[in-house]
Amino acid sequence: MSNEIDFENSVEREKLFRIASIERRVMNYLIDIAIIYAIMYAVMIWPSQWIKLGDAVSEGMTVVLFVGYYFVLEAWLQQTVGKLVTRTRVVMVDGSKPALKTIFMRALIRLVPFEPFSFLLTKRDERTWWHDRWTGTRVVRKE
Repeated sequence: MSNEIDFENSVEREKLFRIASIERRVMNYLIDIAIIYAIMYAVMIWPSQWIKLGDAVSEGMTVVLFVGYYFVLEAWLQQTVGKLVTRTRVVMVDGSKPALKTIFMRALIRLVPFEPFSFLLTKRDERTWWHDRWTGTRVVRKE
């Protein structure tokens, strides 16, 4: 009999760590998006009353702010402000801390169109978005 854990088996995965619920994940997303929009307003929209930014510059800054928010916070704390509020964090499927490359890929994948709705395409017990599945990470409850 092998001592290996089958991480694809939801029962064994739940024994190792508690996967965050869909409700917590949606709350994470809503909190983080609100904060990103507030940062965008402070950095780009409010100053644009005095400084004219071109469309390309505005779009570039939006991508940098969006990816940067997720990358910096998840690399530093394994959680964003939304995850801090809901007491969740990012881990690899084996429970270890993700590498910087993995965190960066998670942040980039969030730019894929319809990615915020990708959880609708999974079984309820998986509770994953594309940025989780494609990087081998999970969002778990912080004990």
